[in-house]
Amino acid sequence: MAKKNVAKRNFIASILATTVSASMLVGSTFAWFTDSASSSNNVIKTGTLDLGMYWTETFGGAWTNAEGDNAPAIYGNEKWEPGYTDVKYVKIANEGSLSFKYEMNVLPNGEVGALAEVIDVYLMQDVASAVTKKDVADATPDGTFQDLIDGEITLAGTLQAGENCVSAIVLKMQETAGNEYQDESIGDSFELRVLATQYTYEEDSFGDDYDGGATFGTYIELNDGEDLLTAMASAKENMPLTIKLNSDVEWATEGHHGENDITRASVITIEGNGHTLTATGSGVTPLGDIEAPMILKNLTVVDNSVSYNEGAWELTYLEMGSPRLVCENVTFADEIQIGTNATFTNCSFESNEESVYAVWVEGGSAKFTNCTFTGYRGLKMHEAYGSEISSVIVKDCTFNKLTKKPGIAIGTLNADTTVSVKDSKFFGCQAGDQGLYIYETDTDVTTFNFINENNQVYGGSLTVTENTTTEELSDALANGYYVALDKDVEMEAETTAPYGNKYGVALTGGVLDGNGKELDIECYGDDYGIMTTGGTVKNLTIKNACRAIMIMNAEQDVILNNVNIGGDGVLYTINTGEEGSTPIKLIVTNSTLAGWTSFAANVESASFTNVTFEQGTYYNNIYGRVIKPYVSTTFTDCSFIEHMNLDLSALELGQKITMKNCTVNGQAVTASVFTIPTTDAEYDTELFTVDLPSWASSITDCIIFA
Repeated sequence: MAKKNVAKRNFIASILATTVSASMLVGSTFAWFTDSASSSNNVIKTGTLDLGMYWTETFGGAWTNAEGDNAPAIYGNEKWEPGYTDVKYVKIANEGSLSFKYEMNVLPNGEVGALAEVIDVYLMQDVASAVTKKDVADATPDGTFQDLIDGEITLAGTLQAGENCVSAIVLKMQETAGNEYQDESIGDSFELRVLATQYTYEEDSFGDDYDGGATFGTYIELNDGEDLLTAMASAKENMPLTIKLNSDVEWATEGHHGENDITRASVITIEGNGHTLTATGSGVTPLGDIEAPMILKNLTVVDNSVSYNEGAWELTYLEMGSPRLVCENVTFADEIQIGTNATFTNCSFESNEESVYAVWVEGGSAKFTNCTFTGYRGLKMHEAYGSEISSVIVKDCTFNKLTKKPGIAIGTLNADTTVSVKDSKFFGCQAGDQGLYIYETDTDVTTFNFINENNQVYGGSLTVTENTTTEELSDALANGYYVALDKDVEMEAETTAPYGNKYGVALTGGVLDGNGKELDIECYGDDYGIMTTGGTVKNLTIKNACRAIMIMNAEQDVILNNVNIGGDGVLYTINTGEEGSTPIKLIVTNSTLAGWTSFAANVESASFTNVTFEQGTYYNNIYGRVIKPYVSTTFTDCSFIEHMNLDLSALELGQKITMKNCTVNGQAVTASVFTIPTTDAEYDTELFTVDLPSWASSITDCIIFA
């Protein structure tokens, strides 16, 4: 499953073995009539779980044992450059007597910089021959090296006793990587670790599922009243620790600088499960362990700690620690400081005090992707007291109505620092010292590596409350504002659109953040709900809107995230009309679409990730479960209702549909699930129908199964 100094790239394989234990039974004696029969030579003995890892540079070559600190490094080239490709073959072997499941992860030693973002990773499992240059050219990368570090992609599988699996790990530096990546590194070294644990194969008296809950390392569910730090201290040595919160917890900070040695775990994952982690105590010691990387997911972080000098700027913030920090879907309700190597994805940050930034980066590296900054001040970066910042990467972020500063404030930086701000939106931010709204700077941006590309500045933002009129809502969206709903909205499609249709609101490059609310637009026939030239719709439910998202005269990408479209009033979930002047992308993630989905015009390509396609109810028949793309489209981790129809009749020669890890009615989507219908009845009886373009003679001519 395919789930910085390059000169010092050093993978150290750590082979972890897990043993199982058995216990004897003790009974009591009773006076019963008895008889006996005996069975001799019985054995009670534990099996062994033993994993081996080996590598070679050439397919079919001699295998080198990767185990141990003195084993030769798998990767060690010092002269990476754009286009350079490195192929290594790794063999995972089950050398014990018990079946196991395994997964690979990478633990960096030292700072991880921006170079990890431009090295593509191809994970080719169960290879039967040498990987060729054409194989790599024809394949789609599973992700970047940063994704591998963050655990977004991995090699994983199961092996019975005596089995092995040979996989190819291909690393390729992106050919588009520019001069800013010269003399960069990913880290001092890396540990390439393969973890193994029991798998449901051997049987006991009740079947093979007795070890179905086996996890990699230590797994703890923390309930009300249980202590977080105590749980962290109980972890197995050099194994991952996963803590799932079933209630809110506290983390008691101390009064000294520097992290504590909290756990023996190799990495800490806290799955917040929607709960809150509150920092208490003396407010100086960072949240984190001195050695173990930390991953926070689906969590709200609150700072209730009080330091010995709250007036000092460096003690005002809640400091985030650990050698490496990864945060996904985390809300930081109070201001934080970063001096480590940190990655934030889908996170939100709040500045609650006029003089305090939502995030202060004072060292290490920080990457922000699809994050939101609100309040008085946004993101600050400044080297102080001898600290070093290697890189700050901002991509696809939103800076919303910052009342004291521009989105980003740059203090003192040295020539080796890289700052990259791309594809982000700035709504109602202050102009700043240079009048740029996006950033202000104390350091001449020509003296360090500074990238400022494809960012957009908008006039303001609007929160829709009970006192907001529909005219105010419409005007804000039409002027590219960031509009957040604080209530459900009902309105009519009253404004005339091209072709004489009516529409409800026009989204012109801004953001419509539903905040979990509903938008109900009363319309008729072919009217439009949201007519858009580009922009973002997120966290919204649309149950009534005819053609819910109508892309018309598009000038920039259309992005839908966490949007639920479907209901008796929805005919098309997504549709397109007049072409704009610029090719754009349609990007849909974490959403549910129920109805006819079709896109053409100047949509250059489309991607759907973690999207559920369901039966529409406007037409509760085949017309409510059709996907008709006119362009190359990728579906990743998507699920389709049974009897779905994929109409590819409009594809032009060379255009392709890619299916990655998708299911239909719970069954994996492969070529075998599709039926090319010859009768109308098959649209209602077959699992998944596909209409091919006239130039295609088979399903694989136009669909790639990755």
